[in-house]
Amino acid sequence: MRHQTVPADTTSCDRAEIVEEIMNNLRPWTRSESEAEADIREAIKSLRKLNSPIYDFNRSAIKKSAQEFGAALAEVDKSMQRIHPMVLRALFQCMGAPGTTAPFVHFLDELKRMRIESEQIARDPFGAHPNFDLVKNSCARSALGLMHKFSRRAPASTAESPFRTIYSLLYQAVSGKCLDLKRACDRVIEEARQSSFS
Repeated sequence: MRHQTVPADTTSCDRAEIVEEIMNNLRPWTRSESEAEADIREAIKSLRKLNSPIYDFNRSAIKKSAQEFGAALAEVDKSMQRIHPMVLRALFQCMGAPGTTAPFVHFLDELKRMRIESEQIARDPFGAHPNFDLVKNSCARSALGLMHKFSRRAPASTAESPFRTIYSLLYQAVSGKCLDLKRACDRVIEEARQSSFS
């Protein structure tokens, strides 16, 4: 399972084969076959959502999004300075008592707050390092979770181990790529080991 690529939009038949292979690698099971199959399918479904661009948690993506949103808010702010009084009344009259400016002032205050926060996020974005791959890490964690919940075997990151195979299969189901990533397996196992000691 090394560096092959399959279409990212794997068919339901492809996914069924992946689910079946994951189940085989979980043997001997600690729970029912139907429960294992349902959890595997749910894990793949959740991981596929993470593979969407909206879940790109690296700092560069967050910074870019904050900059774009801040620029959009700046445009709205400029438009608010030029708004026609009749449009202003039509938009904000329903938000407060007739003739009051409180809703409009509140809207401008909220607009200013969001612009300041967007600029702060753009200057100092939170999130993961650009080299951190959320999908790979989440697939490794899901594989570990499936092993703990359904298999009598202990997770190991050695070549051809069920844990490493399950991780690769989950990643294939999500990304369409067949990769064997030992480092992610080692990291997740070590993190789990350390958390059990603390």
